[in-house]
Amino acid sequence: LYVPHTKISKLMNDCTLEILDEFNEMTVNTYEFRRLSGLKDDVPDLMLNMILMFDATVLSYCTLVSVIQSQEPQFVGSGVWKVLTEKFKLINITQFAFMAGFKKNGMVSPEALNPTLPKDGVSSGLDLFILIRKSPNNFLKNSGEDSEKLRVLLQGTIAFGNMLNHPTYSKTLTALIESKFKKIKNVTEQFSKEELLSWDQQKDLK
Repeated sequence: LYVPHTKISKLMNDCTLEILDEFNEMTVNTYEFRRLSGLKDDVPDLMLNMILMFDATVLSYCTLVSVIQSQEPQFVGSGVWKVLTEKFKLINITQFAFMAGFKKNGMVSPEALNPTLPKDGVSSGLDLFILIRKSPNNFLKNSGEDSEKLRVLLQGTIAFGNMLNHPTYSKTLTALIESKFKKIKNVTEQFSKEELLSWDQQKDLK
């Protein structure tokens, strides 16, 4: 029996919005955010909001899965996890190729501009999605220091992972992440005391 996936999805969305609000309070200027994102000069500033939204969604998804997996080791692979992961993928479906290019060389990849281009093997966007999907489990298995573990958790982000190395922003971002872990843990523990449903009972939930 699992918490209804609708509650989990809403929690992910709520956390994403909170992360965006709290990040904006950090007042990271455009120059710093571009540098943290590793962007080349010809990437327009309009892309920065896309990167911020992407990083906030990745952080929310990875934190949520990490917390639930630590509470329920068989969560990954369950129907609820599959729905949550698919929603995360759909939210960012048009972004993965862009973000993969930014991570690779700070530029917009040809794949992002023209998805019909022939690809050799797996596309870079799909590679990035797979990396993010594995990050929570890799985070939980990592036995290093907290800062090292957070880098594993954020390995699929564009700017946030680099912020952990920044002398001004690292402590604030770490505190933000810790607050999300605490909130998600408290909320999911409360959820577990409420209505629990088998996957067959959840299939038709919207």
